[in-house]
Amino acid sequence: MFKKLMKYEFKSVGKWYLGLYIGVIILSAVLGFWLQALTIRAQSGVDPANAEFVLFGTSTLTFGILIATLFLSTFLLVINRFRNNIYGRQGYLTMTLPVSSHHIILSKLLASTIWSFLAGITALLSVGVIASVVLMVSPEPVIPEIRVLLEHADWGVIITHIINSVIESVAGILLIYFSISVGQLFKDHRLLFAILTYIGISIVIGVFVTIISTTNLENLYNAGLPLYPSPILALINIILAFAYYFGTHYIMTQKLNLQ
Repeated sequence: MFKKLMKYEFKSVGKWYLGLYIGVIILSAVLGFWLQALTIRAQSGVDPANAEFVLFGTSTLTFGILIATLFLSTFLLVINRFRNNIYGRQGYLTMTLPVSSHHIILSKLLASTIWSFLAGITALLSVGVIASVVLMVSPEPVIPEIRVLLEHADWGVIITHIINSVIESVAGILLIYFSISVGQLFKDHRLLFAILTYIGISIVIGVFVTIISTTNLENLYNAGLPLYPSPILALINIILAFAYYFGTHYIMTQKLNLQ
């Protein structure tokens, strides 16, 4: 049944999001080749027309809007899929499915995490496409420099930061779920109370994280150590993730109040 839940999560919004991802990649390739042509002409002493500059600027702005839309739509996806499927009218059907509440939460969490991951990969890939196309006409060889950069990269630090980012992403998604669940405890203005809960918890956690991060960076800098993410913050995010998860599960199973 868990596989069916996952299949439903991806099937319901997959086409739209995959189309958005493909559109961003295609536009990044177009901008890359366009910028490459402008670079070649600039090296030859040929100045492009003002109209072309305006058109290129407009295309670049459109690309930026698409990237912003990519992340904003993913954020709204996390909110709407959980809010509508659990506490909206669809909740009457969802909560009667022959599956546990844990499976419902985990299926939505896994799907949201994957969509967030794909959004980040698409953004990085689109920038990489533009950079790769432009560097093709660079008068200086850049591949050896890239090779040296990769050889001297501290992969332990990079992998640790990636793992830490995944933990933060999961905790952030679960915070959204928990805030929505708290909001539905109220009879009126549920969305407002959900937003206030999210903002309130985020501010408290943000202040605490800033203090810990500043202290951690100062210690690493003074000791001359690589900039590993703070294990204390990772542990805190894990604890918070479990707290958000079980808080959401408790409200879903004990305090459910469908509209």
